[in-house]
Amino acid sequence: MRAAIPAFLIYSSSSSEAGHLVVASQLGKCYPHFGQHLLAYARAVMTVSATSRYTPIVKICGTRTVEAAQCAISSGAELIGMILVPNRKRTVSAGQAKAISHAVHEFRDSRPLHDVSLTEDHNVWFAGHVEQIRRRAPLVVGVFRNQSLEEILRLQREYELDIVQLHGSEPLSWTREIPVPVIKKFAAGEDDLMTPGFHAVPLLDGGVGGEGQMISWEGLPESGAFILAGGLTADNVALAVRVPNVHGVDVSTGVETDGKQDLDKIKSFIKNAKGL
Repeated sequence: MRAAIPAFLIYSSSSSEAGHLVVASQLGKCYPHFGQHLLAYARAVMTVSATSRYTPIVKICGTRTVEAAQCAISSGAELIGMILVPNRKRTVSAGQAKAISHAVHEFRDSRPLHDVSLTEDHNVWFAGHVEQIRRRAPLVVGVFRNQSLEEILRLQREYELDIVQLHGSEPLSWTREIPVPVIKKFAAGEDDLMTPGFHAVPLLDGGVGGEGQMISWEGLPESGAFILAGGLTADNVALAVRVPNVHGVDVSTGVETDGKQDLDKIKSFIKNAKGL
């Protein structure tokens, strides 16, 4: 049985919606690192119907072994992320990247992702790409940060990446030079976050990513679709997927123990994210 966040979830059926969750808790006392986000938690879930949510896509990032990739896919993850940024603690070698990519592709056929029709409606654009990911999963994602476009294109081909993730300050125009869909990292409120026609889906994260740093759940996009990252664990992901317009979640630190991917944590995270 998973450990629950120490919050009282009071269900109210007095509204015209199916119901609302109201969070009242002593999180700050039990988990000091959650305290600063308590109001964001409460505001995020207060107005979300308890019965009308879709199933989010899940990205397990920082994958370094075939075993972890297979565990994540078997548990229901759509995206398997590999860190291709040089000299990071989760950076994979060429051999590891090729082995993981091959393992992911063994789970599905070889049909490519198709382009989503260009539209000025960001809701249609981003939700369409999320649905494509869901239907074509599992997919392997290569994560880059402030590397040259030439290196990104070379490694995309070499490792047969299905999706490229740009996690730095790369120009938005690069998304049209890369031959596969692009997940681009943004901060809440950043320009072009919800601009259709470029990146397939935005990812909201804090700092350089991969540090387990939680971002505020206040001030997130009020429309469109995005992937939420930053400080997510099996204990809080069920709340995270109830934040409006969160169509996916991304985790690395939250499924590790002593710096290594923990297969039990991977299973629990995916189970709780999808409400299984």
